[in-house]
Amino acid sequence: MSPDAGDRIEAEINAARKRYEKAGWSQGKIDRALEAKSRSHSRTARGPSLDFPSAIGALVLAGADVRLHCHSYSGRFDDEAFDLAATVTMAIDSPAFNAVHFRKML
Repeated sequence: MSPDAGDRIEAEINAARKRYEKAGWSQGKIDRALEAKSRSHSRTARGPSLDFPSAIGALVLAGADVRLHCHSYSGRFDDEAFDLAATVTMAIDSPAFNAVHFRKML
């Protein structure tokens, strides 16, 4: 985590403390809320995130049969039906399979 990010997180926590105090929260409730906020920030600041395209490429190169499903839901995901029959097959070295293309899809 960069020093700037650490300063930003500390400022967010201090601002939250002031909001909670102004709202009349008890000290125990404030401490619990700030601890949860701090844990949340530490989970997101662990380091580089998974490089999805590279992970998929590594699986394919290792011989795995990889199938990805991409669907934009127009309503509630548990109510919408869709067809899985349409497939696209591509080689890992094809122009369609590259990090730039996948990043745009994500």
